Amino acid sequence: MNTEQRVRAALRDLVDAVPVAPPPPAAVRSRAQRYERGSGADRARVRGAGHRLAPVLAAAGLMLVVAAVAAVGLLPRWAISPEPSSLRGGGVAGPVLPDRFAGRTPGTASVEAAPPGPAIAVFDHATAGTVDIPVVVGVDGRTYREVGDVSRLTNAGDDPVLLAPDGSALAGGGGSFLDLTTGELTVRPVLPGDTLRDGWKPTVPLAWSPDGRWLAYGRIPVPEGDRTDLALLDLDTGEVTFVTTGRGDGPPRVAFSPDSSELAVSTGVADGGAAIRIFDLAGDLVRELSPPAGHLLAPNGTAWSPDGALLLVQDPQRPRRLAFVDASGTGAAVPGPVTVDQPYGVEPVGWRGPETLLLAAYREPGSASGVPRSLARLVEVPVAGGASRVVSVFPHGERDHVEDVRLASGLLPLAEIRDAGRLDHGPVPAEYWIPRVAGGAMALVAALLAGLLVRRWWAGRRAAP
Repeated sequence: MNTEQRVRAALRDLVDAVPVAPPPPAAVRSRAQRYERGSGADRARVRGAGHRLAPVLAAAGLMLVVAAVAAVGLLPRWAISPEPSSLRGGGVAGPVLPDRFAGRTPGTASVEAAPPGPAIAVFDHATAGTVDIPVVVGVDGRTYREVGDVSRLTNAGDDPVLLAPDGSALAGGGGSFLDLTTGELTVRPVLPGDTLRDGWKPTVPLAWSPDGRWLAYGRIPVPEGDRTDLALLDLDTGEVTFVTTGRGDGPPRVAFSPDSSELAVSTGVADGGAAIRIFDLAGDLVRELSPPAGHLLAPNGTAWSPDGALLLVQDPQRPRRLAFVDASGTGAAVPGPVTVDQPYGVEPVGWRGPETLLLAAYREPGSASGVPRSLARLVEVPVAGGASRVVSVFPHGERDHVEDVRLASGLLPLAEIRDAGRLDHGPVPAEYWIPRVAGGAMALVAALLAGLLVRRWWAGRRAAP
């Protein structure tokens, strides 16, 4: 045995002399099983696959959420709201004239998509950067809807609409009607070819009869010469009666009597004078009245008092001055002129009763730079004269613009003036919320992908030698 062999034998004897306790068999089996389930390379491969699948799974989850929200938002309107809120629960106890009007919002539903039911008011509302859109206020005083397709109801949105006395419908130019209970728009031409042409319609509504059967229309443009024709549309039969009112230099102002049997018409003339002519519904002149010099009938069919005794007239050059004319023409006594104690102009919008007028008052000059002629409030004024009382206010932000207020004349004497409670703007239109939901989902996906990329970059940097 050489020296090398003797060294190896000595080392082996030394190692064999060290006492070693073998591990329990159970621990050995567990270690072997873990090894068999996957090596380190296998585990790295699985982890890499999970990293690759994570963004895909996250994006798929977000898309499922968006699809679910869209499915709910695009359900038929009847599935979300079986009937208009103003009719829900058997209807409201009575019509409500809100003491504070709201306006349209970016998420206000349209009449066509979510009908509000009968309305107490309609007015045009715009904010900075938007156009005037008619806003309908339900009889409950808290339901708000905007007219979606304005161009079909008015002359490209330029002319105001009329509200039916019972609040059931809006009348626009050219015999167009928007049913506020169904949201359906129909057209009943007043004149041959009375349809939307080049952005305007030949006729616009001037007054609605108290019984809801008749609508008086004026032509656009007013015919030149010594005569102005009115058209009376019978909504029951569809027949049209023409009334030749006499000479005038502008669109006439008209009003139906409370029993809907007569029509009062005033036409301004070039010399500043005026006349009021009373016609029956066959177009025949019944009598002629003489208002104070320079005064015309109150606009939008609001001139005739509910008891039939008075006609309200207004001086266009001095809009805060109101006067009265004996409607019977028998010389009966009438109240004296009333000067409304508001700082700017006023516009008659209805009667709360034979002794009380309801007026819309304009915003004070200079209170909102760049917003001309915006209506600010509704006020009650006694026919016998006296201080006015503010009953409602309109949106009055510096950038709000309110115009062309129309009230349901048949509901005004019954309306309660109060806080209407929590507002109802209807289901948010899909065209408003879908882009926002989709944009938010895309932003979340982009943020998730960016986070994963940063994590992978950081892990690679740490693993680098």
